[in-house]
Amino acid sequence: MTDIEKIIEEATISLPRPLKREEAEKMLKYIAQEMPANVIFKTEHFKNFLNEEGKVKLYEGTLKINGTIVNKAKPFTLEYFSLEPSSHQTELVDKLVFNMVGSDGLEGYSQGIRELRERTRTVVGQYFAKEVFPKITQKNKA
Repeated sequence: MTDIEKIIEEATISLPRPLKREEAEKMLKYIAQEMPANVIFKTEHFKNFLNEEGKVKLYEGTLKINGTIVNKAKPFTLEYFSLEPSSHQTELVDKLVFNMVGSDGLEGYSQGIRELRERTRTVVGQYFAKEVFPKITQKNKA
C-alpha cells in the first residue's frame, strides 16, 4: 500500500449506510457525547421546488457537512472533517473524511490527531452498533 493510500484509509470513515441530514446530525451529537468532544459544523443542503404541471414538488439535492472535532481531553487537538455526499444519492452522506492536507505521510500527522481519528472511528462504529442491535433484540423478543 502506498503512503497516499494509507493516508486516505486512515482519514476516511465509510458509514455502514447513507444518512439523511437529521441522521448525520444525530451521529455528530453522539460523537460529541461519547468522545467527549466539541463538534462544530456547517450544513450545506441544496433543495429546490419544481412546478411540474401545476404541482410543486420538493427535490433534495447534494448534502455536505463540514466541521471540526475538538477533543475535550486535549483542547488543542482538533481535526477538520467533512461528511461527503453519496455518489448514488447525493442528498445522503456516506463517509466522514478528515483533512488530508499538509502532511508528509502518516508521520506528518501528530499522535493526537491520529488518536482523535481512531477514537472517532470507534465511536462511529458504536453509534451504528447501538442503532442496529436494539432492533434485532426487539425482534427476538416478539
